Amino acid sequence: MLQIAADYYLNKFPIGVNLLEQNNSVVYFGDSVITTVADYDINTSSIVDMTKKLNPEHAFVDYSGGGLDARYFEAVMEYISQQQHKPEAVIIPVNLRSFSPVWEYNPTYQFEKARFVLTSRTPLLYHFYEPLAVFRAVNANTILWTNYYKLPVYYGNTQVGTVNDFDNKVKFASTTEENIRKKFIVAYMSALKDSDNNLIYLKKTIDIANKSGIKVFLYITPVDYEMGEKYVGSDFLKMVRSNVNTVCSSMAKKNINCLDLSLSLEHKDFFSPPYPVEHLNQDGREYIAEQITKTFFRLKNN
Repeated sequence: MLQIAADYYLNKFPIGVNLLEQNNSVVYFGDSVITTVADYDINTSSIVDMTKKLNPEHAFVDYSGGGLDARYFEAVMEYISQQQHKPEAVIIPVNLRSFSPVWEYNPTYQFEKARFVLTSRTPLLYHFYEPLAVFRAVNANTILWTNYYKLPVYYGNTQVGTVNDFDNKVKFASTTEENIRKKFIVAYMSALKDSDNNLIYLKKTIDIANKSGIKVFLYITPVDYEMGEKYVGSDFLKMVRSNVNTVCSSMAKKNINCLDLSLSLEHKDFFSPPYPVEHLNQDGREYIAEQITKTFFRLKNN
């Protein structure tokens, strides 16, 4: 009966938490870039499905979701490390925008409950989270909206305002050129440091994988650099390259190869509202699947 109860609660877990019931060989992490498709796409397959089609000898599990980043992946990896069945490898896309304060510190993207359950190793606690939070036995709502809007926003290492200046529905209801420029600034123009929280979580994720004997395939998500240059100027490419170097240098210290796809696609391969996101049309998604296959799978088998 206890096993039946445990299985029931496991099935109520956040998406993908019971993904290791079988011997799955590759777990694919990611955010909304993985599954979002353009309205005009003929091929509406996700990046994971496209990669799976190119590598039928491997079993792939899609563990992606909107707003997920290294903090969440670290919690999943901790959960995976405790399971009997472990994947051979994990694929980790690193979205440069996830280091932006409007993503990294956005209260909507903290996923406190899911991260708590994943790392607690006690499935039944999933349904006791709310009362535990009420009595402050767990740290729910780790970031308040009032504090979030006061956070500094940087252009390089220079503060150019607070989050409220860059993430305000009223101010940005009109997509003027200046508003688009501000959105590119807050998304990509802060100088990333090795001490960034999300980068620390990324390194923790790598450490857990290494200790568990799980290979890590890591790549940098493409950025719509043509639009970034248009609205920000030449500084945009410099900052993207600098931040990629920070991430990849940090990964190199842990013997993880970093596939840099940040500047690999043109504007025509993206689709988005006027404000920057990394969503790709079918050509863009196919390109990612091909590069992952070429770099991480086909070459190592030859």
